[in-house]
Amino acid sequence: MSEQHDIQVPKAQLHQMRQEMLQKVKKEKKRRQRFLSSTLLFVVLFSFVLSIRMSPTIASYVAKIPGLDPIVTKMVSYDKGVKAILDNDYFEEVQAIASANGLTVTVVDVFADQSGMVFSYEIDAPFDISKLRFNEVQLLQGGEDVLASMTFGYIDDEPTQHVEGVIELAKNSGISYESKEFELILHFDDKKNTKIQIPFTLKNDIQSEKVITYNKEVDVNGQKFTIEKVRTSPLRIALDISVDPSNTMQLLKLEHLKLIDENGEKWGAIVNGISTSGDIRDGHFTLYLQSNYFERPKQLTLEISSVYAIPKGQDFIEVDFSKQEVVSKPDYLEWQIDVQGKDVSIHTDIWADRGRILLYKALSNEKVIEPSKVKWEYGDQGSDLFVTYEEAEGLTKIDINFYSNIIGELIEIPIPLDE
Repeated sequence: MSEQHDIQVPKAQLHQMRQEMLQKVKKEKKRRQRFLSSTLLFVVLFSFVLSIRMSPTIASYVAKIPGLDPIVTKMVSYDKGVKAILDNDYFEEVQAIASANGLTVTVVDVFADQSGMVFSYEIDAPFDISKLRFNEVQLLQGGEDVLASMTFGYIDDEPTQHVEGVIELAKNSGISYESKEFELILHFDDKKNTKIQIPFTLKNDIQSEKVITYNKEVDVNGQKFTIEKVRTSPLRIALDISVDPSNTMQLLKLEHLKLIDENGEKWGAIVNGISTSGDIRDGHFTLYLQSNYFERPKQLTLEISSVYAIPKGQDFIEVDFSKQEVVSKPDYLEWQIDVQGKDVSIHTDIWADRGRILLYKALSNEKVIEPSKVKWEYGDQGSDLFVTYEEAEGLTKIDINFYSNIIGELIEIPIPLDE
């Protein structure tokens, strides 16, 4: 793998672009530093926000608490797609209940369309469940596994016997709903490895996805990608994107996307949920935005604030877990990297790097593996990321998942509204 050192890296250009980008984020540093100084507060509020946004039932209960009605209104308005779903009554109250080992789970509401599903749930028990977690979540349709991207979970809080949360599922190839018989299976991490199966049947009609075949090529300083399809459903808008394999740089991220109509109305990227599926390194991936399914815009423009990329051949690091050392890293990389057991740690004082998943997939003994754990720690002297690769052995190549090098900014792309 030593051939990577023969590649000419535009180090000066990378540094200049990076410095320009960093100047833009300095203005927000004080505000975000206060925000990040209390990680626990953030995650608790994050869980609260999800519950309010995604569950009409929970929102109605919370709205009855004195002083919280404005908060509920704000949370629902935070995602225009979710607000439109509620305004158009496009959700189904399920109230499916199942119990095991003292735990009772209720699937309260379901948002369902061809792009995926969102479940709001409640867990009750006669004992403290604040530390309870899911080991795994499955969804069966007609007895078959629905293979899809999924987010779930809730965060440590004060001792409680009642928990509310959200499970979100996105399936890139779509859900057909030929069968409306579903079963949500929750695997818990308690001592009894409790498994609870909650069958339910959807009765409401499912709105059809609106699909536009676009095939619009976008050139960002010589690096190309194509928006192949624009798929709009009640839950989300999906942009199916392919990357030109002849690019000289590895695209890492398209950030801060917005759809803007003729009146300046904006629908942003998904913030608290599934924002992407697929792997940009595989050449095909999907980005999700808030939905304008129930709107009738006359024209739409896609705005991409930033495109991040790094030179191919200099888009990974190598570590040796047996020797506990970093073997190689790109010259431009400013991170301090160490190997500690099965952890690869990164120390950075660059604000734009914080909170990102900087490293992801690895190749170890000819086997592709994903991190088993990712954790950030914040301090006065900078930030530290710990990425754990339990299955890695010996010499391991790890892809750089994010680096703050912007190659294009404020890109505007017209989106057709029909074929």
